[in-house]
Amino acid sequence: MAQASCMIKDNMSPIPVRFSEELIVRVDAIAKSLALSHAAVMRLAVNQWFEAGGDKKGLFAPVKKAAKKSPTAR
Repeated sequence: MAQASCMIKDNMSPIPVRFSEELIVRVDAIAKSLALSHAAVMRLAVNQWFEAGGDKKGLFAPVKKAAKKSPTAR
């Protein structure tokens, strides 16, 4: 499985995250089935989310400012 350049070990910093027990069980199952670490599974999931445009839709969509109305337009 190819890794993106953003996943080079020298280019990473640890971050603390908290997951529900249900999510941990799901990540664990995927990690075991793919022979990957939990961290690798989470990196892949986040990377795929960004590639799918997850940061551009739904709750994470950029806020669009409303156009200002011209004072002369009625």
